[in-house]
Amino acid sequence: MAEIVGIVAAALEFGSVIRELKELRSSIKHAPEGLGQLLEELDSLEDVLQTLAEQEAVTAAYVSPNAVRNCRQRCEKAVQGIRIVCDGLSKCIKHSRLRGSLKAALKKDVLEKSAREIERAKSNLILAQMAALNAISTFNLQHHATTQARVVSSSGNVSALLEDIRQAPRSAVSAAVSTLTCQSDSTLDITPLSEGAQRSQCARVRTQRLILLQSRRLGKAIEFVQQQAYGAWTYGFRTYSIRPCDALVFKYAQGDDLSALQQLFQTHQASIHDRDQFGRTILHWASTLARVPIMKFLIQQGADPKERDFDNMSCLSYLALSACAAPVVDAFRVMIQCDVLSDLDDDPQKALNVIIAQKPEAAPDILAMLSPPWSSHDLLTRLDAAYNVCDARAHSTAFWRCLSQSQLESSCLVRKLSRNGNSFVYESLISRLAGVMTSFWPNHGSYRFWGDYGSCQDYAGWRVLFQSAVRLSGLCFSFDYLCFSPMLTYLRFGNGDNLCFYGSHSDLSSKRLTHKLRHWAQEVLDAGQDLSEYGQWEHGFLFSRARGPYMVTPGRFSVVVLNFTYGANPSDWQIWVSMSLDEHAGEFWQSLEDPEPEFDLPGAWPSTPPVSGARYDVFMGRGFWYSRRKRRRWLRYLGLTGNEADKFFGDHWKTRVALLAGSGKKKKATAEIFFRENGISPPS
Repeated sequence: MAEIVGIVAAALEFGSVIRELKELRSSIKHAPEGLGQLLEELDSLEDVLQTLAEQEAVTAAYVSPNAVRNCRQRCEKAVQGIRIVCDGLSKCIKHSRLRGSLKAALKKDVLEKSAREIERAKSNLILAQMAALNAISTFNLQHHATTQARVVSSSGNVSALLEDIRQAPRSAVSAAVSTLTCQSDSTLDITPLSEGAQRSQCARVRTQRLILLQSRRLGKAIEFVQQQAYGAWTYGFRTYSIRPCDALVFKYAQGDDLSALQQLFQTHQASIHDRDQFGRTILHWASTLARVPIMKFLIQQGADPKERDFDNMSCLSYLALSACAAPVVDAFRVMIQCDVLSDLDDDPQKALNVIIAQKPEAAPDILAMLSPPWSSHDLLTRLDAAYNVCDARAHSTAFWRCLSQSQLESSCLVRKLSRNGNSFVYESLISRLAGVMTSFWPNHGSYRFWGDYGSCQDYAGWRVLFQSAVRLSGLCFSFDYLCFSPMLTYLRFGNGDNLCFYGSHSDLSSKRLTHKLRHWAQEVLDAGQDLSEYGQWEHGFLFSRARGPYMVTPGRFSVVVLNFTYGANPSDWQIWVSMSLDEHAGEFWQSLEDPEPEFDLPGAWPSTPPVSGARYDVFMGRGFWYSRRKRRRWLRYLGLTGNEADKFFGDHWKTRVALLAGSGKKKKATAEIFFRENGISPPS
């Protein structure tokens, strides 16, 4: 306590000297401005010294005596310097012959010397303050480590005691329970820690880069950063190397070669803080392909998931871009293990929606990891996630998990996408569900849904959700908010950045389109919507803004919706389209515009020597179709028979064709099962 009394006494003495100087200044006339500024500086130093005295009085019982002694010595040194300044100013004022001639007594060099002494005192007080803060931070770290060790040891004791209770006979159970009760009454908590509670025990360190100095020529960079852990802010420098993107450390991180990466760290050929020329850390590279073992190792070694590259992109953003990778759920769990979602990215909800849109089947597992719970978020955030999870790869229960509601409401039927001038662009839930339901049909042009056969098994669940939305006047909402046509969405016409048709070429026949249109009308009728009224809405929308032309992928021709008829029954619905190929002599113009190699006509003299490589490249690029008819047509175009093709293209081609043939058979069988189970007549 002697140290604390010394600081308080110094503060009181300093305050009395300042008050005396103020009284002397108030009793004189024409005091120079420099004297007033010095007194203001001394006033501020008095407040700092008083604050230090209060802090030392509180922390002396917790921090080490050496830290208190260091702080006290800094304060005493500052007070001694200030006392010299105050004594000099007092003597100049008292020994002036006339109070009005104080400017003559206080020369310019005296004021400047006093100002320099005050600056030295200020520096000493700042150093004292930093010493106190460092001592407090050290105490917090030690206290946290001790607390965590006690929690771990207590959990181990409780686990052992519970195991003894399970194995003990009935006569000994009551005694064990009483022992457990006595322990829990004191300090022991036997409640198992949840994932959120375990995450809260980890150190949350906030890092902010203040200054970045780098030299790409030298391959070095220096950062001056500000960090906050356990409530205290600290400052420091970090240095790291800038390596090229093809460096081994990045290749091993992206290639999931953990042993080679560890070898680089052990031989000091790489550091955990290394970056490439774009500012991406090793954890950024591992996140691009969701390399879970590499990410775990890097975070254990001290990598910070909150680091940004030079474009301010976080590791979570890179993980979102690679969300189609299989282990994205495990990678997301590793990333948020010691951090909350809001700390990992500037716009975490956007990154989360990207992950859900790329991996909708994993949405329930991802949302279960979040803290605070997903249900505590606002409706717009939950609605965006629910719309993004509308996908044939996901189960319909994922929609309800994202929405966090037991039933639909009218506020869920449309969502705001963006602003277009003075108006907003909206998307309807009916259109989203129409896109999901049409994804179950084969030959819809998007192979990813049918890549894993048997994975699309919840058509009934999405149909129930669609019927609920229609009964809430979802179709009326869709046209009131000028959303895109659900009918055209079901027929695979899209209203993205450009009008496109996402189906296959064979689906553009009026016969197939009419068959699919009538099935859509049947779905709407089963949901309780009057088809005549709904047909009027679609007809008005079509001829006002949605006739086309729609570009057909890969963009070689377009299609225009000419007309469609509707009525009270699905059999009254029919649609007609026109393709640009029909308007320009179809196959002739297609053969001219098709970017195919120039082969000689059959029977003609060859104008150029045959090039096997070109023929091979063309076939490898266009010859792998599911359809056996298309493959045979292409072989006839090349002038090859089946046996000649096997010899010419090799075993790889034969194996690949066999694989595609098997895939085509599975696809056909899956389509037959789908049509039979859902009572849909297959297209002819």
